[in-house]
Amino acid sequence: MTDQSEETLPSVNGAGEELPSMLSSSVAFEHVQRVAKVFAASKLVPANYQGNIADCIVALQMANRMQIDPFVFMQNTYIVHGKPAIEGKFAIALVNKLGPYPDGVKYKSEGSGDTLKVTAFGVRANGEVDSCSVSYAQAKEMGWVAKNPLWKSMPEQFLHYRAGSWLARRYCPEVLMGLQTTEEVRDVIDVTPGGGAAKLNAKLKGETK
Repeated sequence: MTDQSEETLPSVNGAGEELPSMLSSSVAFEHVQRVAKVFAASKLVPANYQGNIADCIVALQMANRMQIDPFVFMQNTYIVHGKPAIEGKFAIALVNKLGPYPDGVKYKSEGSGDTLKVTAFGVRANGEVDSCSVSYAQAKEMGWVAKNPLWKSMPEQFLHYRAGSWLARRYCPEVLMGLQTTEEVRDVIDVTPGGGAAKLNAKLKGETK
């Protein structure tokens, strides 16, 4: 049975006026810097961007290249080990807006428990179908379940995120521009007490910068 995730995805429409590349001229850089200062001074952006003009500049440029609203980009992005990571649902929203699939990404769920498998697929304008499947058994074998307990409580949702992000990375990598999802980052860092996983979870909750 084919369905789409019931979770509401963030809108990535309405990017507004395109910002100039800060590398095009000193005037362009000054303009981007002024905009970045406004975002850095706002309490509405995530904690990792507050007071951080440099990261706001990078976020503005990334959002500009992706043709999405800068505020939406910041709300769904976290800086982890010096690299930006985006939420899985946001990655899928980007594919729905910027990817080659007119009807967006769709999903097919099969099985249950260890046999649970989710296939993300998209149909191109010419009728060609791209697909990518991820199973819970695979998640256990790769060690993702052991590293992140959320896999046990929300297995199907996490399989949706992983299958969707893999679909994008394999068939339309230009959409994510090399960005990893926060779920992927959680699955590869250490989970020792006070280690990378604990710091990342705290960061994602806005408890640390």
